[in-house]
Amino acid sequence: MNCPHCSAPNPAGATTCRECGRPLPAGRGRESDTVGPSPAEGSVPKTSDAAVASLICGILGWSFLPFVGAVLAVILGHMARTDIKRSNGRLSGDTLAVFGLLLGYASLALIAVGIILLAFLIALGIAIPIGFGVCGMCG
Repeated sequence: MNCPHCSAPNPAGATTCRECGRPLPAGRGRESDTVGPSPAEGSVPKTSDAAVASLICGILGWSFLPFVGAVLAVILGHMARTDIKRSNGRLSGDTLAVFGLLLGYASLALIAVGIILLAFLIALGIAIPIGFGVCGMCG
């Protein structure tokens, strides 16, 4: 049974956590901490669909869907990592989720820097919005 406070594994029937010392819930353990039973010895864990989707959205965040893809990559990456940790070894793909998170956060950071830079340039009068005297003939 995993501790609900620190997620440390504890033997069945334990009343307090070995790591943090907090009381464990009564009963046969918290079934909600894991998605299912441990995988059979030698079985291959399934790759998390959310981890794959996070990586795909992270890539799309740098190409076709700059803002939406990045936000989805971050959300799905965190969901995938949580699912993988709770799966008790039945799900894999943590590396995919991490790369999706990295791509998503990097894209969002670059978008934020671009917006700040554009606002700064407009405030200085260096960047002129299109259609306001760009051609020199509009006054």
